[in-house]
Amino acid sequence: MAHNTKILIVEDDPFFAMDLEDGFEFAGYEVVGPAADVDTALQLIEDHAPDMASLDYNLGDQTSVPIAKRLADLKVPFLYVTGKPSELLHAQGAPKAKIVAKPTQPETVLKALQN
Repeated sequence: MAHNTKILIVEDDPFFAMDLEDGFEFAGYEVVGPAADVDTALQLIEDHAPDMASLDYNLGDQTSVPIAKRLADLKVPFLYVTGKPSELLHAQGAPKAKIVAKPTQPETVLKALQN
């Protein structure tokens, strides 16, 4: 993967967000975010045009569905990272994408994004 590839991180757990950020940067990616809520993530998409994204499905009292819809509209590849994969499978209106179950490692998320 070329350097300067931008990955948006949407994650409301600050410790896991830092792990993802460190892992992605170590692998040579430029990190956009992390964002912990829908509004911040949507603004980052508009401001930074990420090449791919890792989305936590549950963001406190929100879900990442509006972010996933925007990324799908822009044809930006993304995946969901969630501790509750079954909840995501039944989510109304959620664009289909790969699901990586938590707990996981940044390397696992990167491999899933690259394939």
